[in-house]
Amino acid sequence: VDRFGRYPLIMENLFKIALIRVLAREKYLQRVVVKQNQIILIGHKIRRELTGGLDQVISELEKLGR
Repeated sequence: VDRFGRYPLIMENLFKIALIRVLAREKYLQRVVVKQNQIILIGHKIRRELTGGLDQVISELEKLGR
């Protein structure tokens, strides 16, 4: 960041998607489905439907299992 400035939005989203994959694996989720503004988290005993963006998904994944 100090040499090249802030990342472009597409790179920020790529990092967020990678974080979502890591968190989903840690929470033993089987699928994370994203369709437009709807996100569905599917696990063994969980099915949660959300609306929002990638930040909302990260927040919800971090809350799971507390």
